[in-house]
Amino acid sequence: MFDGILLSALSLVRRTKEDIHIHFLTMDFTHKNPKFKPFEERQAKFIENELRKYNPNFKFSIINCEKEYNELLKDNKNEKPVYSPYCTLRLLADQYPELKGKIIYLDIDTMIYGDIKELFDIDMTNLELRASHDYMGRIWIKRDYFNSGILLLNMDTIRETKLLEKSRYLVKTKKMYFTDQTALYKSKVAFEFFPDEYRFNEQRSVKENTVVKHFCKGIRWFPFKVYNVKQWEIEKVQKYLKIHEFDEDFEIYKDIKSRYQH
Repeated sequence: MFDGILLSALSLVRRTKEDIHIHFLTMDFTHKNPKFKPFEERQAKFIENELRKYNPNFKFSIINCEKEYNELLKDNKNEKPVYSPYCTLRLLADQYPELKGKIIYLDIDTMIYGDIKELFDIDMTNLELRASHDYMGRIWIKRDYFNSGILLLNMDTIRETKLLEKSRYLVKTKKMYFTDQTALYKSKVAFEFFPDEYRFNEQRSVKENTVVKHFCKGIRWFPFKVYNVKQWEIEKVQKYLKIHEFDEDFEIYKDIKSRYQH
């Protein structure tokens, strides 16, 4: 995940000059899977130091969710889903006082192509969250099914409506394929889609006005193929997806990564 967050954060700080504070949700889950190691403080400091060259007011903090996860989500019915149990950590956001007011949630497989302030400035009056339609979910699941990879959250309203509390209850009690996404979808009471929504969660090719590109799973119809190419798979991004809008980010990333000591 180090490569994913480094690339995502790099693309963010290069295109947004406002003050930026990333709160990275993590925890130790090695007792379930030895691959699920927590993000380390030294990794956070390395990223913060390197990326302050592009935005001097950039901050990168870790939120260790282990205590809250064990209290509120441990041994839930979705700890062995297709997607990592780390996806459910976003459902703990109401437990941390520093996450207040309006915040943006981003999956790690995202790259920023425009100024993310455009996303942050979208009106959230009386809303819990905004999102974009899920490209495949609107076809296969429900027409108004949304994608939870990029969310604009109003934490004050969320705490009032107990949206995340209700979502956690569903995760604990009901087996779901798209765990956190479906839980949020079923629990929402004050929701709207982004205006010009795919600008802020582009799930296919990058457009001129794209703000956030989401490297999520997709389908090619002829011949039929399900693909799941992430931004750190640089050669596949360039040759298979034919996306070159982040080539400069990739070169900077390679230089930064060469200085990182495992």
